[in-house]
Amino acid sequence: MLIKLINLLLVTFFIFRFDFILDLPDIPLELAVILMPHRLMGMRHSIKSHLHAKRGTVEEGAARDFSHVVHPGWCYKVVAVGGEGIEDLDLRVYDADSVLVERDTTEDPRPFLGSARPICPVESATYRIEVRAASGGGDFAVQVYRSL
Repeated sequence: MLIKLINLLLVTFFIFRFDFILDLPDIPLELAVILMPHRLMGMRHSIKSHLHAKRGTVEEGAARDFSHVVHPGWCYKVVAVGGEGIEDLDLRVYDADSVLVERDTTEDPRPFLGSARPICPVESATYRIEVRAASGGGDFAVQVYRSL
């Protein structure tokens, strides 16, 4: 319990005091996916991380898939952060019928989905999140956020 409280305080401190933190290459991927929405999407209180961040390793040109259960009444955002060696990390979200819901079109190692158009399902379903290394390879972390 004390460790969770300390982590929460540290994250809050970094969010409100040091917005430049994501420019530092040596922060842990888990901390980066926590801070990404607050920095890039300007959301300090309107979203909550949904379950734990998922980690993986991917080679250039390869992809890793993760499933995530979504529910109506909530909207979702997905953030990924590529570690050292990943120059362009892409994200795609597919619905239960494998129809593309949204995809990342930026060329950077920190993609996010749902900022301009949140992912708001009309029924409970298992969505697939695809993380692909378009350029480079290495470790990554991906986190799903939902509206409060």
